[in-house]
Amino acid sequence: MNCLVFSGKLNCVQPLHLQSKIKRNSFYNRLYNCFCILIRYTESNFFLIGGETLSNQTSTCQNTRKYTITTGPFLVPLDAAVGQPNNRLVILIKNPTSKPLEADVVIEYCPSLQLSTEGISLPFITNENEKPFLEGLPLTVIPPRSCTRLEFDISSIVNGILHVKSTGDYLVGERPLRGRLEIEVVGGSGLSSPTNPGLSVADPSMVFHFGDMKVMLLGN
Repeated sequence: MNCLVFSGKLNCVQPLHLQSKIKRNSFYNRLYNCFCILIRYTESNFFLIGGETLSNQTSTCQNTRKYTITTGPFLVPLDAAVGQPNNRLVILIKNPTSKPLEADVVIEYCPSLQLSTEGISLPFITNENEKPFLEGLPLTVIPPRSCTRLEFDISSIVNGILHVKSTGDYLVGERPLRGRLEIEVVGGSGLSSPTNPGLSVADPSMVFHFGDMKVMLLGN
């Protein structure tokens, strides 16, 4: 059985010299009804991405497993680069495909530290318990060729630590790959007076493009 990779999908095609065997031999039928593995070839290395069982003899195998990707922990500074307060977190999820896909968003945080008028001595070490952010996104269908936009007030978490993760129909290898859902996380100073969606300025330390996200290992 030959497997051909194209645009993030894998097609399993019967070689001509095996077609007659597959048709008349039940063993070859069972063998052909295989676990189709989607791989990415980079130089001489193969990386397992995922797969699904073929339902017929000529089928396209898509990666239907849901993966979790994360920003990792990041500090929320008091001010953005131009002195405006960091009070808004924007999360964008894009579905560039022609099929509905699913994703959720979970935000966790470690509380802000109170500033001391007397100051502190360095090195400074403290441990804070992580807590779930009250807002997020449950598992939701992201329509084909659309962008889903989430905005949150993070003014109460300034000088605290945020962690954003999303589980969904992402294509991953050693890192997130383009071809299915894509996500971006941006923090900064939100449009205000009156409050509107969007940022007046982004804090560069709180910008996580899709290529910056990390794949979480199973069991984490």
